[in-house]
Amino acid sequence: MTNLTLLKLSIWLSYKHGTPLDGLRQELLLRALEGHKLKDIQVDGYSPSYIKRVIAPDLWKRIGRYCNQRVGIRSLSLALTTKYEQLSEAEKAAVEKILPNGMVAADKCQALTPGALRYRGIPKNKHAFYNQESLALTLTQWLQQGEKSLIFVLGGGGIGKTTLVSEVLRSHPILSPKTLWCNISERLTFADNFALIQQQWQLGDGNAGAIAQLQTYLKKQSQILVFDHWELLFARACLSGNYQPQHEIYLEFLEAIAKEPMAGTVVVISREHSPSLEALAAENPRVASLIVSGLSNLFAQQILQEYQLQDAELWADFVETYRGNPLKLRLIASGIQEWYGGSIAQFQNQETVIGGNTLRDILYNLTCHISNSEQEVLYWLMLWGKSITLEQLQSNYHLEMPFASEVWDAVRSLDRRFLLEKKDNQRPHFGLQPSIQRFLVQEFTRECCREITQAIANFPTLKFEYLKHYPLIPQGADPNIITSPVICPILKGIETYYRDPNQVEAHLKHLAQAVVPTISLRHDYSQSNLTLLYDTFVTYFL
Repeated sequence: MTNLTLLKLSIWLSYKHGTPLDGLRQELLLRALEGHKLKDIQVDGYSPSYIKRVIAPDLWKRIGRYCNQRVGIRSLSLALTTKYEQLSEAEKAAVEKILPNGMVAADKCQALTPGALRYRGIPKNKHAFYNQESLALTLTQWLQQGEKSLIFVLGGGGIGKTTLVSEVLRSHPILSPKTLWCNISERLTFADNFALIQQQWQLGDGNAGAIAQLQTYLKKQSQILVFDHWELLFARACLSGNYQPQHEIYLEFLEAIAKEPMAGTVVVISREHSPSLEALAAENPRVASLIVSGLSNLFAQQILQEYQLQDAELWADFVETYRGNPLKLRLIASGIQEWYGGSIAQFQNQETVIGGNTLRDILYNLTCHISNSEQEVLYWLMLWGKSITLEQLQSNYHLEMPFASEVWDAVRSLDRRFLLEKKDNQRPHFGLQPSIQRFLVQEFTRECCREITQAIANFPTLKFEYLKHYPLIPQGADPNIITSPVICPILKGIETYYRDPNQVEAHLKHLAQAVVPTISLRHDYSQSNLTLLYDTFVTYFL
């Protein structure tokens, strides 16, 4: 998917919603799609402060409305690509007829046409490279020795996978000239990427198919072919690792590369594992995987030094909260420097670990496309509030899914997405990373507050989803109401909305008495949850 197509799509959607994008917003959107940071985008006649604080937030909100999801600068391409794939062929044809105008110059549009999208090469690392020496050494050896035909580099979002691979390739003069880097976020289809490969490697137009041509070429030539953002090929709203039908040709390509010795190497970078990738690695000795984990505490603290953060005695725990994820650390450190003068202590007084819309958008995009069963397991883990065994989760969740094995399938799928944190004691335990835990707490609290206020406004029509399907204190969890991750936040949210404690008490009592649990195979927790909220409010808030 080209940047020009995504720009045209945005303009087309803006007209459909009755809010046409002007030239300034088109220019800003194009720069953002090209990968520029907001602070680096300059438009003649407009101050950077005005663009950052007025135009950009408005543009992200508009795109979010068009795509029915929260959108930030880092998630623009993914959100718009997903929206484009939902269009009919007639709608796609209408999008292609759009001509960008305003501040988007005609020569720039011409330069971005699908057939002439500029090849960017190996991405440059904008930040210092820390603490992945052992992985870098292993990857270097594999690429130099040519013993591996296919290498998977896997890890959670923002953990440094692309940085690791690009650092290895750029730091070795022998490897760099042999590398062709395909960014799937820019070219989504196999046909588009093959066209680029044909052009860069001068393959010509043979009679053999694309896969056969690549297979033949890589058997003879010790070239390196990198595919970044592989996770974009997988389907949404289902278990991890299922390819979208139109992208299954990518899997056929990997299978062809894996089954025979190659002089060249294909490197796949993805924040999502899949059963098919696992099978290829298990069945073929020339297929290998690298799992990129967070920075060690010592090296992660160097990021905090870069941003000149204060309160060094808090650094170790601060790094552990974000599990050494360099992207999360940089986003939070930047916000702390800008809004709290670099004081971690002042930031922690806000009782949050998210600290800004950019990180919240990233966490949202990590969790918004997963299956319903995975979403439910995430919320159960959030409400549980601590590490849990698979057996414990299955025993508490047995009425929510027809078979216990479905719980296991959902857990394994979340693990392949790197959304779980596993601990191996006598029995394996798993839970959520603090940033994901906090994000889910905020989302769950917001939805529960919305359901309660709407129920009060629409009484006697009562409609609950979150309060119906999830117990605020699951069986076996810590029974202490005060330490519950959601009960007090929900009550504080309702109290803030109505401002009158007596009114809140009356509303909660009224709802708890009016709810009639439905008869179904699943638990209906709405009455017990509302009763618990009422009792807690009377006991601790009045």
